[in-house]
Amino acid sequence: MASCRSGSDQQIRDLPAGTYKLVVSGRAGTYAFNSMWEVPAPQSFTLAAPYSISNGVPTTGAGNLETAASIDEYTLVTTTTKTWYMDWGTCQNSFYFNWELRTEAGSKFTNGMCNDQQIKDLPAGTYKLVVSGQGGTYALNNIS
Repeated sequence: MASCRSGSDQQIRDLPAGTYKLVVSGRAGTYAFNSMWEVPAPQSFTLAAPYSISNGVPTTGAGNLETAASIDEYTLVTTTTKTWYMDWGTCQNSFYFNWELRTEAGSKFTNGMCNDQQIKDLPAGTYKLVVSGQGGTYALNNIS
């Protein structure tokens, strides 16, 4: 069972199949739902150096969060420890745009919004860049 307060979005994960009743309560007055839909599975992509992302690059679906619940996941491999600079070129709905860099084991290494960031001394290894937000296109210009 899930609940939320007025004016906040809610995502319910791993909801078992079945019939549900949506109950709305509170003060008298009108209300509305903008939309309600099934959350799509994350789209997964593999990046090769020089690690650029834009709408349709490196392949169809990349650089675009199709819904407010969409997640794009990019796998990238680094071979040496070095400092990386992430240049986010464009982000529609940038206030609601988030990214997270995870280690191969799945733990968060660093994260941010639609702002450029320098990542000092990123160890060699396999990483997953996870992008989420309210939907729209984005570009990451040459992670280097």
